[in-house]
Amino acid sequence: MKRSWLVLILVLLLLGAASFTATRLVGQTAAEPPCCEPVITMLHEYLGLTPDQRRRIADIDAAFVARRQGLRQRLWAERDRFLAIVRDSDSGKSEALAAIKRFGAAREAMAASTLEYVYDIRDVLTPAQRTKLTSVIDRGTCGFACGMGLRGRGRGMIGPGASSVAGSSQGRRWGR
Repeated sequence: MKRSWLVLILVLLLLGAASFTATRLVGQTAAEPPCCEPVITMLHEYLGLTPDQRRRIADIDAAFVARRQGLRQRLWAERDRFLAIVRDSDSGKSEALAAIKRFGAAREAMAASTLEYVYDIRDVLTPAQRTKLTSVIDRGTCGFACGMGLRGRGRGMIGPGASSVAGSSQGRRWGR
């Protein structure tokens, strides 16, 4: 083999290794830490947050996720209690009313937590991003705000065909 071919192959291998290394290094610095709430990642992408904005709201996101996990568990527990009372043929109306009030309070706490999050991140957004955020809220975001709701335009996962019944294959339940 000619010496010029060996030099060319060596240069190409060196360029390939340098390109691979540079891509890996750049990709690692720009990557966002994984978020356990897919809706937050989707919101970040929809709003077109810059890396600086993502860093500035990272603590807000972390606090929201921590609160939301506890609120979600409370919400599901109250929902299950309510359904158990309704299904119990020996339960009374006062039991069912008390259970639905507890379930409603859990939904309200989840929605209030989301509203706090929205107002906390608004301080970091540009005017155009605030407009986009408002449009999301305008369309109805119960799936984002409270995790559950009556099925319909922008409304969560409880209702006809929404898998609120055990054994149903339709719909989905958010990370219970």
